[in-house]
Amino acid sequence: GTRCDPRRIENDQVTIVCVSCDLPNPRDHRYCRRCGTALRKECPQCRTPRPMDEMFCANCGTNMASAEQQRLDACKQQLQDVQTLVERGELYQAIRTLSTLARQDHPKLQEIRSTAQDLLPKIKAQCEKHEQQATVRRGRARVLLEENRFREALAELNKIPVPFQDQEARELLDATNTRVETIDRLRQKLLQPKGISFSDRMTAIRQLLEDDPHNPQVKRWASQIGEYVIREARDTIRSHRYHKAAELLRSVPDSLETDELRRLARHARELEYLESVLALAPTVDTVTLKAAQRLIQLDKSNHQARATLEQLRERRGAASAAHNGVEWVSCPPRTHIGPPVS
Repeated sequence: GTRCDPRRIENDQVTIVCVSCDLPNPRDHRYCRRCGTALRKECPQCRTPRPMDEMFCANCGTNMASAEQQRLDACKQQLQDVQTLVERGELYQAIRTLSTLARQDHPKLQEIRSTAQDLLPKIKAQCEKHEQQATVRRGRARVLLEENRFREALAELNKIPVPFQDQEARELLDATNTRVETIDRLRQKLLQPKGISFSDRMTAIRQLLEDDPHNPQVKRWASQIGEYVIREARDTIRSHRYHKAAELLRSVPDSLETDELRRLARHARELEYLESVLALAPTVDTVTLKAAQRLIQLDKSNHQARATLEQLRERRGAASAAHNGVEWVSCPPRTHIGPPVS
């Protein structure tokens, strides 16, 4: 009699014919024993395995051909999308897409499967290269941050593609962005047309020297304010306002100090001390006289100190003649070390 086409037989079939090489296979085989082609496909609607050449699912009636075409179109689109993903640096997503395409076993997807299998190792190699570069750039950024080179560190971190920024890189990037924003705010503050107070300018420059010490403009600002302090301090000393000069020089942070500023600060502090000894000493003694002499030696233009020295000598001589001792005077409101006398 007439032999039935085994590809059209349902559950009572004995064999199922391969759509690729036309070889009959036992019904329980999943792949052709000659060419390895899949013998069954899953219905997209009811998920039951059906013969590969079945146009409509005999179980639920779904149009299998239409579903297969949609699947084929979707896989082609995914393969095209891989190139876009690679161009955007989203290599991990490209690898996941290619891995899915490389596992497709439908005969109509053979070309797509082969293309995905060829591309997969190449994309993985690119991914490994980016990972290595990210590690190197993180290391460079850490070194630059230790040297307070925040802008250079930020540039290095920004070279790491977003998909390859791990937790450490993101934390470094956030912290560095914050420091750079702070630096920019301070620079804008110093560049204000109306200017800022001396104290605020000093504070801003000190902070910039810590955060952006290699910037030539910051170095110029530091040099300019140092020169300004030196001029002001010298003018103040020439007008014999030693305490004010010393206070001005004490306001200079360590990061702004130069050898000249340190020498001038020591000079002003000594003058300030000597002046306080003359003003606050309770007796006229050798120490007081030596202080007056030293003050005149350091500031020859201080005529008031000369007059004070002469007065002290006269009082000392008079006291010696009358009492053969020292002359006591009334207690000053405060001592030269600061606390008031009670």
